[in-house]
Formats: sequence, C-alpha cells, structure tokens
Amino acid sequence: MKKPFPFSHLPHARRRRRSISSEKRKKSMAATAAGDAVAEQEQLLLHLKLAFLAREAPACVLALARKAGGGSITPHVQNFILESCTGNNAGGDQNCTYATTILKRIIAEAELSSDIVIDGLYEEFGQFMSSKSNNSSFNRAHKIHKEISFLSPTNDNKLVSLIARLSCSINMLEGDTGCSLWPSSLFLSEFILSYPKIFSKKCCFEVNTDYF
Repeated sequence: MKKPFPFSHLPHARRRRRSISSEKRKKSMAATAAGDAVAEQEQLLLHLKLAFLAREAPACVLALARKAGGGSITPHVQNFILESCTGNNAGGDQNCTYATTILKRIIAEAELSSDIVIDGLYEEFGQFMSSKSNNSSFNRAHKIHKEISFLSPTNDNKLVSLIARLSCSINMLEGDTGCSLWPSSLFLSEFILSYPKIFSKKCCFEVNTDYF
C-alpha cells in the first residue's frame, strides 16, 4: 500500500518561496530608495553650486547648504563647496569678496552648530583674505560676474543648461529691490525655454515688473 503524499510539506514550501520573494522585494525597494536619495543629494548640491555661481545672497547659499546636508552644513557639503565652488570658480579678484563672505559664513555656522569644519575651508579663507589685502588691483575692481543657469527638461529626461553671464557692481552682491534678479523673471525664462513653441513666432515679448 502506497503511503499518502505528504501534502503537509507544500504550505511550508510555499511560505518559504513567499519569504524569499518578499526579501527580494525589500532589497529592491531599499536599492531604489538609496538611488533616489543619491539623486536628490546630487540635485541639491547642483542647486547650491548654481546659487554660488549666480552670486545669490549669502543667506540663500547657506540655506541651500543646510538643505543639502539634511539640516546642517556637513563636512561632505563643505568639501563640495571647497572643490566645486570656491576652489574652481573664485580664483580671480572679481570673485574674491563674494567667496570670502561665503566661506566666512559657512565656517561661522559650522562652528556655532558644533559641526566639524574641514581644514581646507580655513586654508581657503586665509588665502582669499591674504589675496584681498596684498592685491592692490582688487580695490580697482568694481564689477563682478553672475552666471545665471537655466535647467530645462528635454525629451530624454536629461538636464540641458543655458548660462547667461551678467556683469554687475560689487555693491549689489547682497541685493535689494532693483538690485537683484526677480524670481518671477527667472521662472518665466525657464518656462519660455521649456516650451519654446509657444513663443517661437512672437516678435516682441514684454513684461512689466511692477505687476510681480
């Protein structure tokens, strides 16, 4: 007489397969979440760099630095500022005042919040201060360049940048009404670049800033 088939083992096998499948899904979700976090971090750091190149007000740059660091200006963010902002883009006299101001504010905030301040920031700040005091031509430089970047999505979901270089007075670095770029004008410019067909046949496009 044949022994009955051990059906009692089937549910256990199914549970095991479900458990393995569940673990794979969890790992896949964790990998996706990690990838999204990295992409978001890169995007925040990009915004920080573009704000620096646009010579945004120091308060704006510091706010973006905090956001990129998850609430504080972490050593990782400090390294990014040193390598991608001040180190590569602020070597000339025209950028010296702005870079010195940003570095001073970054260092002060990191020290105040008891965060680690990397040695490179102190060294870079010292070099800018020394250059500022020793270079007599600096006092004759009354202009600074702002690089306004526009990021517009394309069909392949990549970002294409368009950079407009503007020259303005050093006295306008902090900015005020009439001395800074209106956010609405930047939004409008990005909209035009994102949807060029809407405006391609327009001979003239004028906006009265009094309404913004």
